[in-house]
Amino acid sequence: MITNTMRYGADTFSFRRQGLVLSKQSLNATGVTDVEGFIITGAQPADTDRRLAFKVDDIWYKLTITEGAAELSELPTQDITVESLLAEGNTVPELSTITSIPGFVGKQIYTAIALDAPP
Repeated sequence: MITNTMRYGADTFSFRRQGLVLSKQSLNATGVTDVEGFIITGAQPADTDRRLAFKVDDIWYKLTITEGAAELSELPTQDITVESLLAEGNTVPELSTITSIPGFVGKQIYTAIALDAPP
């Protein structure tokens, strides 16, 4: 059988890649009296966007940071999607400035992470 490669005027393809991770296991802060912040590690490829949100008491929040103190701000979209989290969540550099998170004290905290890698 003879086959021929078919080309449709394109020598390369590029695809936008997006991902969403919703944690099933919580960060347990039920026994703590103070949360001074947290450390986020991981490699983020150049030219990508990564955003995070936090679920406390069944509500999704972003952290609004003023002079290092973070307050919980309810996300407008509670049915988290990649698009909603990329539009409404916190960036890693924002979160690295936190020195206190009183809203996490005594709570179980779940996380959502969205990543967008354009073509």
